[in-house]
Amino acid sequence: MLHLVFHPNLNGSKFNKSFAETFSSKSGVEFHDIYSLYPDFKIDAQKEQEKWLNNDEIIIQFPIQWYSPTPMVLKYFEVVLAYGFAYGGEFKLEGKKIYIVTSLGGDRKAYSNGFGLDEILMPMQKTFEFCKMSLAHSFPFFQAFKVSDQVVQNLISDVFEHIKK
Repeated sequence: MLHLVFHPNLNGSKFNKSFAETFSSKSGVEFHDIYSLYPDFKIDAQKEQEKWLNNDEIIIQFPIQWYSPTPMVLKYFEVVLAYGFAYGGEFKLEGKKIYIVTSLGGDRKAYSNGFGLDEILMPMQKTFEFCKMSLAHSFPFFQAFKVSDQVVQNLISDVFEHIKK
């Protein structure tokens, strides 16, 4: 299982750091902190594509900032999910299951005003569908700045429970 984390300040985010460290310590999880690997945004497409090919399940973890994923998520998809690889004749990622873990600073009510999490994640969902992958499940974590270790452990258990299905 490939675990990709897209947080511009992972050490400064209690939730994201705790989730990433705990989840990546599980057996069979290949962890990559994308902002640390590519601080200049110059992503090695071939290296990243090999990671995707070698894993049937991919966890994508990122915060929502200003109702959007972080810029690195979009850049990464642009470079890695390329024509001739993810779509356009060959669909080398067909059948891959995607799980999204996302943190949000506001409470659930802040994302229920007609432009909520479903709308924020819709472009990703459509990208995965276009590339013949599936968004198996998303795990939003609201009010991420108020996280406790027990809550993180509960979310990790929930993620693994869905993956086992």
